[in-house]
Amino acid sequence: MKDLAARNVAEVQLTSLNSLAVEILAKQAGIDPKSIHQVPIPFPNVSGPRPGRVQAAVIVAPFAASALSEGATC
Repeated sequence: MKDLAARNVAEVQLTSLNSLAVEILAKQAGIDPKSIHQVPIPFPNVSGPRPGRVQAAVIVAPFAASALSEGATC
């Protein structure tokens, strides 16, 4: 999580349990949640090449399997 400070994180929507989880995990990691730029991108569109657009994503199955098969890492 500490690596996500000042980075873009893709989420399905900005007012969801996923965005709340990112904020809580950021606080637990000792970084300001406001330093993470949350970007709304629908789950099916998160995987695939996005150079420079986002550095991380909150994603769920079955979309996670697709992203992993396209080179994403956990």
